[in-house]
Amino acid sequence: MRQTPGGRTSTVLDMARAWDRPSTVYLALGAALAAVYFALPSGGAAQSTIYAVLGGGAVLGTLWAVRRHRPERALPWILLAFGNGLFVVGDVIGIVQSNPPTVSAADVAYLAGYQHVRLHLPDGF
Repeated sequence: MRQTPGGRTSTVLDMARAWDRPSTVYLALGAALAAVYFALPSGGAAQSTIYAVLGGGAVLGTLWAVRRHRPERALPWILLAFGNGLFVVGDVIGIVQSNPPTVSAADVAYLAGYQHVRLHLPDGF
């Protein structure tokens, strides 16, 4: 249980009722895709594609939540979404390249993604 700004105690059930339809659909689709991911043969193209779709969904979900909830400091959340988007770009490049070189464009996307995710962290990390 947690305290609401008005001093009222809210329960998990109250928080679940506060969810809107897009959040519920996002959670249900993500859970279904995760289940399908683990049901597929390991390392296959279909599994890799679902992994990239789940990553892209996390980016879109973060941006949607920033727009919906309008946090006081939105930039760190946007940087986190952008960094995760770069990870997804790296994953997609890795899926498309059948025999990638030692250093590929996917590596550049991953390294750039780490920098944006780092910018998301609070000071002191």
